[in-house]
Amino acid sequence: MPDIFLSQESYDILQQFNAHSSIPDESLRKYPESCIQQLCDYGLIESHIKDYDESNHFSPVYSDYAITELGKGYLLGRKNDEEFLASVKSMSESASKQALHAEEIAASAKKHSETAEYVAHKADIKGWIAIFISFAALGIEIIANLDKILFILKLVI
Repeated sequence: MPDIFLSQESYDILQQFNAHSSIPDESLRKYPESCIQQLCDYGLIESHIKDYDESNHFSPVYSDYAITELGKGYLLGRKNDEEFLASVKSMSESASKQALHAEEIAASAKKHSETAEYVAHKADIKGWIAIFISFAALGIEIIANLDKILFILKLVI
């Protein structure tokens, strides 16, 4: 199918053709002639001559226009394209929202990690203080019981 680029007005007129089995020539006067011509040029609508004027070199007296199969296919394809675009837009909006939520979660995680790091640093300091106190207590015990320790060492050696 060739690329068909219709103005919005031509597209709206084509939808009118799709809604009716045919549109008489007199009713077409309310539509811009350029739009009707564009639809005819693309083969989306076609005219059907009903009668001829014999006195005027057999020129058509009355004709009506109807949508072609190509026109119906174009409408269906464009409808599917619009639905596809709507679904892509919906997915895009959903992904955007998910990205915002992920950004909020990341910010929250960063704040919690900073808090955990601060708490861990405080615990580290307390741990070193506990180790120092333990070594100090060990030293005091050794000093307080030095004579007993030396007595035991003399017995062992």
